[in-house]
Amino acid sequence: MSKKRGGRPARVDRSDIVAKARELGLGRLSIRRLARELRVGASTIYYHVDSLEELRALLRDDALQELQLAIDDPTLWDETLIASAWALRRVLEASPGLAVEAISDTDWSDAILDLHERVCALLVSNGFTAEDAYLSVRIVAEFVEGFIARRERDLHDPLASSARNPTRPILASAAHALGRAASERRFEFGLERIISGLRIHRRKAAEPRVGGFGQTPAR
Repeated sequence: MSKKRGGRPARVDRSDIVAKARELGLGRLSIRRLARELRVGASTIYYHVDSLEELRALLRDDALQELQLAIDDPTLWDETLIASAWALRRVLEASPGLAVEAISDTDWSDAILDLHERVCALLVSNGFTAEDAYLSVRIVAEFVEGFIARRERDLHDPLASSARNPTRPILASAAHALGRAASERRFEFGLERIISGLRIHRRKAAEPRVGGFGQTPAR
């Protein structure tokens, strides 16, 4: 935690600095650039934070505050997972570069694991094993992180090139049907299929096994 230095009060406060830092994104973040965007001197930034590393930590903590999990009905584990996925997407979209940070930075990973623990506890209370709960949470998180990281890098969507290609009639049909909503629909469809698969897995795991290893087949 940095200590405020003496002298004339700054024209911006810490919340202004963190908000602008999130807007700029981690990939473009530097003290000099942040000061320029806020139209203050670098010394004003250092009045509130000791280093770029501390600023990045503040940005991460601010983002995590938006990811606090609200569980209205503990039995609706699937709806909670969906809501968490959308909340994570909003946070990552609001902070360019945070998706890549979430994938690669150890400090972020440690913080996000605390949130995972809460969601895993919810899943375990609904019949998931600890292993299945963790895998379920991670696959949803990785889906969202990968989706945002790909969009931020503006990677080419191969479907767009098939819209007018007569040698790929099925892909052309899909391109026309999806139009500009292809990326958004891919996110919705992918998340729906993940949750649907988890529902099926949970039901099958809850069914009594007959004829399995070490058990007598039903007659």
